[in-house]
Amino acid sequence: MKNITLGVTYKNGKITAAVYGRGCSFCNILIREEGGEWVSHKLSSHALYPQIFTGEFPADGKKRLEYIFESEKGFFLDDHALKVLDGYGYGKLCPEPDTKNLKNRSILSDTLGKVCVVEKDVFDWKKDKRVTIPTSDMVAYELHVRGFTVHESSKVNHKGTYKGLCEKLMYLKNLGVTTIVLQPCYEFNELMDYHINIGSSPMIDMQRSRLFAKPAQAQFDIASRLNFWGYGAQSFYFAPKSAYASKPENVCSEFKDMVRRIHLAGMELIMEMDYARGISDSFILENIRFWVDEYHVDGFRLNVSRVPMKLLAEDPYLCNIKIIGSSFDESIFSEKDYRDRFYVTNDGFQDTLRRFLKGDEGQLLSACELMKDNGRRFGKINYMADHNGFTLNDVYSYDIRHNEKNGEGNRDGREVNFSWNCGAEGPTKKRKILDLRNRMIKNALTVLFLSQGIPMLLAGDEFGNTHEGNNNPYCCDNEQGWVIWNRTGRANEIRKYTSDLIKLRKAHPVFRNDNFLSGNDFSFTGVPDISFHGVKAWYPDFGYYSRTVGVCLNGDYAAKTAEGKDSSFLMLINTHWEEHEFQLPVIKRGEWEKVLSTGTDPKSVESPSHEQREVVPARTICLYISKERKKNRPEVKNDSK
Repeated sequence: MKNITLGVTYKNGKITAAVYGRGCSFCNILIREEGGEWVSHKLSSHALYPQIFTGEFPADGKKRLEYIFESEKGFFLDDHALKVLDGYGYGKLCPEPDTKNLKNRSILSDTLGKVCVVEKDVFDWKKDKRVTIPTSDMVAYELHVRGFTVHESSKVNHKGTYKGLCEKLMYLKNLGVTTIVLQPCYEFNELMDYHINIGSSPMIDMQRSRLFAKPAQAQFDIASRLNFWGYGAQSFYFAPKSAYASKPENVCSEFKDMVRRIHLAGMELIMEMDYARGISDSFILENIRFWVDEYHVDGFRLNVSRVPMKLLAEDPYLCNIKIIGSSFDESIFSEKDYRDRFYVTNDGFQDTLRRFLKGDEGQLLSACELMKDNGRRFGKINYMADHNGFTLNDVYSYDIRHNEKNGEGNRDGREVNFSWNCGAEGPTKKRKILDLRNRMIKNALTVLFLSQGIPMLLAGDEFGNTHEGNNNPYCCDNEQGWVIWNRTGRANEIRKYTSDLIKLRKAHPVFRNDNFLSGNDFSFTGVPDISFHGVKAWYPDFGYYSRTVGVCLNGDYAAKTAEGKDSSFLMLINTHWEEHEFQLPVIKRGEWEKVLSTGTDPKSVESPSHEQREVVPARTICLYISKERKKNRPEVKNDSK
């Protein structure tokens, strides 16, 4: 039985078309050369699959060929189109036609001027190989293709495009990023107030244009809100977003070249796919296979409630593909370990650690559990800021959301953000507040990159990018929603601090253990794999009002480095608004040496028993590394229990 591929393809001077026409008594394909007139061709119902309409027609392969479909339901676009172009530009509504021709008005009404294009280009991958980063080595970075470089401060030649992203690959590589996560970059209808006809199934019928229901009376001059992000939009899931290409007609080649360059840089690419409700499991599986095969994509971030996870887990073509979701139903998976394929990411780490760092009561125990958790059956991705919420800068600059520019009366977006403005709402020139904000940002970055699990950074957070208090800039294709490449002294300080943290994490496997940390010393090294301490060593205080903790990571339980065993580290966290004196635990014959402090340096305290004691300033995190004890320093007994 010959397999039927839905969509329209070109080969050897012929166009082959196949469209699913459920509930249609007839289907036609309208084809035109660029700028020409539409020519209608009748499609025939397939003998074995009567709801699929097919046809084959001669065509000139040297010219751009555009097409749409027609049935008794109206004109509609191909939900399997490989390329979709908008003749009127990104975010622009087609103008009212200067003709009284009802057919042309109907076409514009049903398609808003978008057309499907027959893809004929052949791309040379130049021996491209998929990059698979080990789970413990991953450092993820979420970005919006257009918003990442569209501002002039990005200083790229191709602003807001796939090529513009390529110009920033060395920046990301030098920062330490291994995994790029792209917000929706498949083709979608960014005009929120205007619906177009995509496909012909009953589910798609609900998406028919409301304003243009009667083409002869259509109003073509009404503005539309913009869906800048693409979540929840009408989508063409097989086509890359043409508006993000420097030359939209070359979008397929530009996207493939971007993937190839990402792989050449030693990084992997994850696509976010927001499938609409009601789309079949078979369509989703076909679509994910398509992006893996045609575009060499390395993984996907999915809304798991709408995706057949069991099918993805067992599909042989996807066995090396990474899947990120908010949660997984373990009962649908086999008993094996999926830590290198499936990754859980949600707001749990973000919300708890935000509350803990700003000094909320009752958060310490939960924070410690999350900092040591690297996932068991599934990998675990942590973040302190996601696209759906405040940027990291805004977490410590605003107490409440400021979404007025979204036009929804400041009612959209998260109402509770667990943020703290540090003493002033929004921008301020007060040095004391600015210094505190810098310290809080560094605290957040420190727990993000030095906790177990995979850290994920929101684009621009490494230099203090702001959305001006808008925690839901889904419709802000402007400076409020873009990344502004800040190069002030403050921005450079945070950027360098972020880069140094990532280098530290990569140099020491103890921060990215493959094994789950149990808090036990099952290898009899003398110290547990991870231990928690209060202001007194070995006596953690997990009380409701406690805001201080020491986290000790035993290097003997980490993977071997080039020099042998890894070092042990001690992180002293003081989220209280007062300084606290810590007794440092004894590790074998070593002593602790300060690596970093997010605020002013801690003060060493002389002790009659020669034990190490440090006074950690208010709202500060200090990190220490174990070193061999100096010869003239007496040995201190380990009083751990």
